[in-house]
Amino acid sequence: MHTPITLVVNDTVHSVTVDPARTLLSVLRDELGLTGAKYGCGDGKCGACTVHVDGKPVQACSITVGAAAGNRITTIEGLAQHGRLHALQAAFLDVGALQCGYCTPGMIMAAVALLAENPSPTDGAIIHALQDNLCRCGAHPRILAAVRTAARWLVEGNIPDIALAPEVVSAPWEAVETFEEGLLVAYPDPDVTAAEFGDDAPAPDQRPLTQIGPLVHIAEDGAVRVYVGKAEVGQNMRAQVAQLVAEELRDRARTGHRGCRRHGPRALRCRHLRQPLDACHRPAGPARGRGDA
Repeated sequence: MHTPITLVVNDTVHSVTVDPARTLLSVLRDELGLTGAKYGCGDGKCGACTVHVDGKPVQACSITVGAAAGNRITTIEGLAQHGRLHALQAAFLDVGALQCGYCTPGMIMAAVALLAENPSPTDGAIIHALQDNLCRCGAHPRILAAVRTAARWLVEGNIPDIALAPEVVSAPWEAVETFEEGLLVAYPDPDVTAAEFGDDAPAPDQRPLTQIGPLVHIAEDGAVRVYVGKAEVGQNMRAQVAQLVAEELRDRARTGHRGCRRHGPRALRCRHLRQPLDACHRPAGPARGRGDA
């Protein structure tokens, strides 16, 4: 039964009419648009959804919105003050304590609660406080270093002054329905919306292109389109495809490369999926690696 509920989130009062048995996480994300807390395991085992309830770290997937009502809730979106990043946010950036970033909001919220109680924690105390927060990318050593750095900054009163990035509203994106001629490499993903509701997932050839799974399309002119949908907890094919594109864009930015001379300025990879830019212009040799054409 839907019930009017008042929530105080990030010092703002919100009124929602929802089933009080819903998780706090689902209401934060779906009703209030606060998507910083992530859905990870859904069972209170990974910490990706950590928020503060009256200053204490709570996994939002494990508490109902009815139980959270009447308490002061803080999410990662409310951590920055006066347009400036919190010391822990700044430290995570400074140390590079993230890879895919999926666990980062929960890690930061858990660490903020720790430093509020213990301004100068030992490594053992940090590890104990973050033991319920999992990083599937394996960035724990850098996360530990970031918490140490933030603790030092807070004690010394020497926090870097980093402005909160302005919110950017993306223009609506329309997915294409078909591809022109070219090479299409797809990884069929059975976990589509239908499967989430207990229905049988349709076969890949019966789904829209954007629901097949992560895919790469290389057109005849060398233009590359990549669809990943999302990075799921930092691993699997979706994240791997996104990482591939990120590495290519980074290389282009470093070298000032404007594209393939033969296949046009939009080309990222030419002829062979695993060859770098301009590989098709090097002296001919035996084809190597997967994806040779």
